[in-house]
Amino acid sequence: MPNYLLVAGGTIAGIQPWTIRAYAISGSAESVVQTSWNTAVQAYWNTAGVKSGMPTSTVLTFTYTSTLTANFKQQTKTSNTLSIAGTSVGVACPDQLCTVATLRTALASKAGHGRWYLPAPDTTGLGTTTGLWTAAWMTAVTTGLTALGTALGGGITLQIFHARATKSGIAAGTFTPVIPACDASNKPGVQRRRGDKVTPTRTAWTS
Repeated sequence: MPNYLLVAGGTIAGIQPWTIRAYAISGSAESVVQTSWNTAVQAYWNTAGVKSGMPTSTVLTFTYTSTLTANFKQQTKTSNTLSIAGTSVGVACPDQLCTVATLRTALASKAGHGRWYLPAPDTTGLGTTTGLWTAAWMTAVTTGLTALGTALGGGITLQIFHARATKSGIAAGTFTPVIPACDASNKPGVQRRRGDKVTPTRTAWTS
């Protein structure tokens, strides 16, 4: 069956890019897989607590599916252009903060899971004393991820791609299927590449 690369992304703070990606195997054509992926990503994004928890400056702008060659290079691509913004007028979190969702396989090693660094909510999603994501935000995220998985359907199996061989015997250039499980952490993640794209304005102090 064909191997696919699934990608979705958009902007944070109006200009900073964010993306998530996953590998998948499906017997369906690229266009069919893209229709399901596009629907699934929007199912997460449009979940009431997710969309209403994200600032208006955080936007989902695209999804696409690429068919991979035997060397796992992108060969063809089917995409959708979107413009779906969060609806919260609250204060945005720093660009580099994110909600971490983990895709798990039957493998217990580090090579057996992948991560999505999803855009963060506004600051009301942070506990006032803990610095962790609130229970309300975590409920919204996991509800959204469940909706994503349901919309993706059973005909598309997400995979973890192993680019290199591992000491545990996993060969390079192979996949391990993601079991029907995904969990999200209440500890805010830091995606340094997003923060590094911000050019700071410096304010001098006087002695």
